[in-house]
Formats: sequence, structure tokens, C-alpha cells
Amino acid sequence: MQTETASPLRKLGTAFSRARSDRNVLRVYSRLDIPQPWDMTEFVAHVEDTRRRRITLMPVDDANLPRNGTFGMWLALADEDVITYTTDTTLFHQNHIVCHELGHMLMRHRSTQADAESDAASLAPLFPDLDIRSLESILGRSQFSTAREYEAEQLATLIMRDACEGLLSRSQGVAARLGDALRGH
Repeated sequence: MQTETASPLRKLGTAFSRARSDRNVLRVYSRLDIPQPWDMTEFVAHVEDTRRRRITLMPVDDANLPRNGTFGMWLALADEDVITYTTDTTLFHQNHIVCHELGHMLMRHRSTQADAESDAASLAPLFPDLDIRSLESILGRSQFSTAREYEAEQLATLIMRDACEGLLSRSQGVAARLGDALRGH
């Protein structure tokens, strides 16, 4: 009999179970249609269809992101979701950041009042005309010590693993065909 052990990671005095989080992530992951070959636009469209909500991706310069280590944020507005992500990193990392924020959506995470107030204060440079009261939820990708951050990161990692496996298998197929051509087969 396997027993669940609580993670030593704590946030506001609340421990979470990695085993429970892993089960939740795998349940959501098993229902995803991850495009092969990988295409972020196609995957975002899949998530939009799944959630029946428009998603806008907003690349931003690091200088406009909060200085707390945040690489991306998800803003749930009344009529759409907005994902911001840094452009000051590799394309792979940008994809991972977007997948992390999509992970929050797919896992149905919501921000706490304290998180929302803290993150909302950092939005003024990015959204000078945004009425903070219009935000239904906001999550920033800066720390991983809560169940929701752990789950979003695990889901993003699984999605990106599949994306990379598709790229790797295609490149191996090309290499095999090239080898055959060079050997005269």
C-alpha cells in the first residue's frame, strides 16, 4: 500500500501533496491534444476551444515585467485571458512560460486576494488603461512553492516534453533518410 506524503514545500503554512497534484496534472494532461509537429499557435487555439475563451499572447520586454523573478503572467479578464511572457529568453523558454500559464488555466487555478493585489500593483507599466477591478484573477510565474505553481509547472513540462519528442523524432527521421541516401539506398 502506497501512502501519500506531504511535500515539505509550504506557503502560508499550508502543505500540499505532490502525489495528489501529480494525479491532477496527469488527469488534465491525458485530455490534451498536443500538436505534432509542435505549434504554439495551434495549441493555444486548442486550449481556447477547450475553455471556450479567447486567449491573447502578449510578448513583453523584461524591463516591463515585475522585478520579482516573474517570467510570465496570466490575467483573467471578464471576456478574455491574457498571457504575458518575456521575450528576453530563448524561444523554448518562451514556449514553456506560455505553457505554464496555460497550465494554470487548464488546472482551473485562481489567484488568492493577496496574490491578486500584489501582482496587480505591478501591472501599471504593462496596462496603463487597465481597470484593476476588471480582473477576475491574476497569476504571476515567479515562485513554485504552492500546489498550483507545482501543477502548472509539471503540466508545462509534460507538454514541452511532447513538443520536443515530436521535434526529435522528425529530426531522427530526416537523419535516417539522409543516411540512406548517402549509402545509396
